[in-house]
Order: sequence, then structure tokens, then C-alpha cells
Amino acid sequence: MVATEAAPPTRAPLQQKANGVAVAVGKIGYDARVSVVDHLDELRTRLTVCLPAVAVASACAHGALSRRAART
Repeated sequence: MVATEAAPPTRAPLQQKANGVAVAVGKIGYDARVSVVDHLDELRTRLTVCLPAVAVASACAHGALSRRAART
């Protein structure tokens, strides 16, 4: 019996946008072997989505609390 090793999972292929910036298609899997740069790219992508969402939620909460405080 010959043991065969499966190829290590890799990151999804990159897609070129019109402005020349490469964007990953898909997430990095738990079993994927990727470089530090790929991990940092994934972190940057997640922060780019999360930080504006937190800012919008904070602005909405501030507005709602300001209106509530003005009524009392």
C-alpha cells in the first residue's frame, strides 16, 4: 500500500479589480497554509468591513440617545 499525501489547501485565487488591486475571493480556511502577508491581508479585509459597521452603529446609538435625552 502506498500512502499518498493530499495537497495542502491553498488560499482562493485572487481576482483583479479595475484599479489594479488584487482582491481575494473567499476566506482563508482553518487548514490552509498561507503566508504572513496573506494573514495580514485577511485582517485588513475584515477590519475594512468591521470598523465602518461599528462607526455607523455608534452614530445611530448616539443619535437615538441624544433624542431620548432631549425629550426628558
